[in-house]
Amino acid sequence: MKRLLILFFSTYVLFGELLANTPVTHQISDVKSGQLQELVLDQVLATVYLSDKPDLGASEVDAYLEVITKQDIDRSAFDGKEHSLSEAVNKKLLCCKADSLKMSLSSEEVDRKLEEVGLPPEHQIMMAEKWHYQDVGEFKEAVGEMFISSMSQGFEVESRLVIAEADARAYYDSNPIYLEAEYEIQTAVLPFSNAKEQVRLQRKLEKLVQTGKGFQVIWEEPIVVKASEISASNLFLENLKPGQIYLKLVDDSFVLFKMLDVRERRLQPFVERRSEITNILRNQRHANILQEIDQDLQAKAVINYPTRY
Repeated sequence: MKRLLILFFSTYVLFGELLANTPVTHQISDVKSGQLQELVLDQVLATVYLSDKPDLGASEVDAYLEVITKQDIDRSAFDGKEHSLSEAVNKKLLCCKADSLKMSLSSEEVDRKLEEVGLPPEHQIMMAEKWHYQDVGEFKEAVGEMFISSMSQGFEVESRLVIAEADARAYYDSNPIYLEAEYEIQTAVLPFSNAKEQVRLQRKLEKLVQTGKGFQVIWEEPIVVKASEISASNLFLENLKPGQIYLKLVDDSFVLFKMLDVRERRLQPFVERRSEITNILRNQRHANILQEIDQDLQAKAVINYPTRY
């Protein structure tokens, strides 16, 4: 489409350099004066040539040349965002990179992606008309280019966001996280109905606490309590050793606490934090990597911003 525009309006390009007037114009006749006037239909803002392509002759170069016009940028707003010329250049470079990596999207895949973002065929036609595309096919080409550039950028980002073990270890050492103490306990509630029964039951339970024998107890299922979850009235749990039992009077019942296991405050192991640390480092590097990708692609390309003569 762009090649046809360029040829039709006599705008010739050679290895990324615009040799004729930048505006794409058409001459019309002024009825009153009888003189010819120029009507600006579009304007070439930049040309992009990916220099890692093989050396080409003048007759072949336009096959590898990408042209960015003002209309391209205006129409790219179909995604609801405003786009700059630099963004358009980077998108073209990413598409060129995708081409070199043999990335592509079939028409069916573009249709599927459009369906996924809630843009069925009837809405595609409306969008094509609203943004002045020649037809829905040209609109879908633009959408496909957007998807391809995103895929290309994603590939580049992922290939550069591999976090080395040494880097993750260094972050782990510099940013320690300690796990609070945990207590695995069992409890049992033994009610009494009067003072006499309370005295008799208390005597038996105190013997149990001292010897671990002499009374059959039905224990509840074990639970794990973190240090921060222990109430002020149960701070005795912090001093119990595994195997010890504590007797506590609560209203008209005795409550037994048996300590099964104690896990002291400790440094969280690296293996448990590896995924979290990887995500943190990836997020920290993401913005810089996007900038690096743009710089690397621009270093490998010939980009021309022609001026109007």
